[in-house]
Amino acid sequence: MVEKTKIKHINVRALQITIGVLLLLFGFGLNNSIKNSEADLLQRMRHHNIPDSSKVIIATIDNSSLDYVRKNTGYSYPWPRDFYAHIVDYLTTEGSKAILFDILFHDRSRESSEAVGGEYDSILANSIRKHGNVYIATQLSKEEKETEAPLDQYSKIESNLNNYPEFYSVNMPTDTLYNAVTGTVAINVQSDEDGILRKIPVYNVLKSGGQSYMIPSYPIKLVENQIGVDQIMAIPLTDGLYHLNWYNEEFIYCPIKAVLQSSIAMKYGGEATIPSGYFKDAIVMIGATADGLNNIKHTPVGSQRPGIEAWATLYTNLITNDHVRFLSPFLTVILTSLFLFALVFITNREGFVKTLFISISITLLTIAIFYLIWIKLCLVMPIMLVIFTYLCYTLSYIFLSFAKEYNERLRIRNMFSRYISKEILKELEKNPNLIDLGGEEVEAAVMFSDIYDFTSIAEKTNPKKLVENLNAYFTVMSEFITGNKGLLEAYLGDGILAVFGIPVQPSNSSEYVLNACKMALEHNKYNKRIIEKKDINPVEELHLNTRIGIATGSVIAGNIGSPTRMDYTVIGDPVNVASRLESINKYYKTNIIICENVHRLATNDFICRKLDRIRLKGKSKAVTIYELIDNKSIDFQDEYKWIKDYEEALKLYFNSEFHKASYIFKRLSNSINDKPSRIMLNRCESLINSPPGEWDGIYTMEVK
Repeated sequence: MVEKTKIKHINVRALQITIGVLLLLFGFGLNNSIKNSEADLLQRMRHHNIPDSSKVIIATIDNSSLDYVRKNTGYSYPWPRDFYAHIVDYLTTEGSKAILFDILFHDRSRESSEAVGGEYDSILANSIRKHGNVYIATQLSKEEKETEAPLDQYSKIESNLNNYPEFYSVNMPTDTLYNAVTGTVAINVQSDEDGILRKIPVYNVLKSGGQSYMIPSYPIKLVENQIGVDQIMAIPLTDGLYHLNWYNEEFIYCPIKAVLQSSIAMKYGGEATIPSGYFKDAIVMIGATADGLNNIKHTPVGSQRPGIEAWATLYTNLITNDHVRFLSPFLTVILTSLFLFALVFITNREGFVKTLFISISITLLTIAIFYLIWIKLCLVMPIMLVIFTYLCYTLSYIFLSFAKEYNERLRIRNMFSRYISKEILKELEKNPNLIDLGGEEVEAAVMFSDIYDFTSIAEKTNPKKLVENLNAYFTVMSEFITGNKGLLEAYLGDGILAVFGIPVQPSNSSEYVLNACKMALEHNKYNKRIIEKKDINPVEELHLNTRIGIATGSVIAGNIGSPTRMDYTVIGDPVNVASRLESINKYYKTNIIICENVHRLATNDFICRKLDRIRLKGKSKAVTIYELIDNKSIDFQDEYKWIKDYEEALKLYFNSEFHKASYIFKRLSNSINDKPSRIMLNRCESLINSPPGEWDGIYTMEVK
């Protein structure tokens, strides 16, 4: 009974998550993208051939045609209009059903010097009249300008009820051709945002002179004559556009070169390239596919096609009633909801494997039925939405199931994790004997951080607000530490003690040192981003005042305390050294100081500057200290070449050549505002004024 309750609870939560994701999907309009992608996939999967009843031939101005005309006449493209007259005359003789030009004739014809102005347009117009069923392209524009050409051949409309694309001007053919053709038709197309041409206008609305005119697209006037306007008005549209049902094969292409050759052979004798009757009762669409002239379109069927094929596809779809249909949004929601609740019902039972098998079977059966509907009715069902719903619900169900089980197993363990770190807890699970008092000697890197001048900051801040700021500060610092495999050992007032290399020793002997250095530099880069900001808040000010010291060596790590109260901690000289190094940042005005052992292990990966040789307070042995500056990059030697100058000056300083050293320190102090150089310059000047007796180059720190 308890298990049943748990399953029901998981079902409800998974259902809530899935419904929420679906609502977001519909809310952001992503459903349309899914629907388009699904239609693309379905069109590619189906072997969709051009029906035999549609005899469309594309007469194309290809590269070979351009070469043929150029070689025999000397004309380059665009050609004089009498060329097209020869083509129309030939197609008239051959008995073509209709001719549609996908070429703009809005300028006067290119003519030879012998031709009278406008003569070639008249020749083409006469040929067009002889054929009697010729359409010429026009192009609509969003630009608002006065349309001078007559619009009497177009129907006026009161309102754009079907949401057809709207335009405000038009480029008409010359008056001579306009008065000769059966109709002028628009050739405006627009691919979707992903570059795929899916939808195409059937009609367009031209708003001009206070009137609205309905402009048919390329083949529509011809389609009106074949199936009637009423049937065109009944076709399915999406946002005023028709969704093309692309074919998996190309239409018949015939080069204009062959048409011209056959036309010449017919008039002057000779063997025609094209057999007689080839264009009998054919719809001939004339357009350009040559390089530089062609408008290539990406199609859903996975191939690139010339733009004129979109019009051929539109014509064929319409006269054969071969439409892509989409399920209405209402029915889509209903079917998806039924499928989702079926999943909830199926998974509301015990037995994970059995439930998973049944849910997959139901999903595959649904997909198969939807695909069969597409094949039979060309109706796009929400297949991808069903798959998305299944994945979303199933993944939510699996995640919630494992999360609930995992939470149950960890509930008791999490009680104790509040008192000791998770890293230590994992190690204790592997080695329970570590819980005994004592510890073991290991190599580790110790990082100590502190906030400079925190006392002054605390005096100016409300105590409650100060605690809030410290908590926010510690949160960021903790992320830097744990993100680099460090163990956050303790918060010490405004300071932090972190250790790298415990409780699990890394396989690489220097890895823990590198992690400690990475952590410090990541925080340093974080501070640089803060400095670039205009307004710095109090928490960010704490980060800017943070100083870090890093030391490495042998430490005792383990549980230290009494049988009733113990803490996992580290003890050893590196802890004290790290604390001292952090403190002397205040003297050198630096951010990160490391000891000699850290430098030895990190020098191949990081840029360091030999800062000084000092005797820490409370220590008798002198140590060399280094400033950790940056990660090594390809061009670091150029960017940090001043380090060599500093270290050269430091060498002179160690050799008691204070005048020479001060000269370099002064130059660095002034040129790059190097604060340690200013400190060393002051020290050199003091030693010049009061020369030391016996000089060993070691500076004894008077502060901890």
